[in-house]
Amino acid sequence: MNVSVLLLEDEPDLRDVLELAFADDGYRVVVCESPAQVIEVAKVSLPSLAVVDFWGRNQTDLSEDDRADLRQFASAVPTILTTAWPWAARETAADLGVLSIVPMPFDLDEVSTLVAAWVATLAENSARAREDARGIRSRMDGALQRLRERDEALRRLEDTHGGSSQL
Repeated sequence: MNVSVLLLEDEPDLRDVLELAFADDGYRVVVCESPAQVIEVAKVSLPSLAVVDFWGRNQTDLSEDDRADLRQFASAVPTILTTAWPWAARETAADLGVLSIVPMPFDLDEVSTLVAAWVATLAENSARAREDARGIRSRMDGALQRLRERDEALRRLEDTHGGSSQL
């Protein structure tokens, strides 16, 4: 499964550690410098997941505009929010529409585990979708076979009645 992680982290050392950890786990990592860049990159190539450190213009409060932007983004791209900003302590993941809020400082294993859990969910959903598609295909094949059999029976019936199309 080709998994891409969009990474937004303003602390260069931590950004490098996260990028290397995600790459070592086999994910394609796209590093962004700002929330605006995250949105622009996501418009071009929808990632499997976003891990974002900061969102908004104010460390004390998350404005309604920033909250709406984050919710809109997270509705399109599953998002893990990692932040030390004080407003994050007053928020829930559900309120912001994100998968999880991980307060900083955090354990790298915790973030890696969250990412791996989401990737496993994607893989499970992908496998389920493939199985559903196989089931649909099988039902369609069965329906097509029944239609062929019915057409063949109608042809035989027409042949029996001298080619009359009205039975």
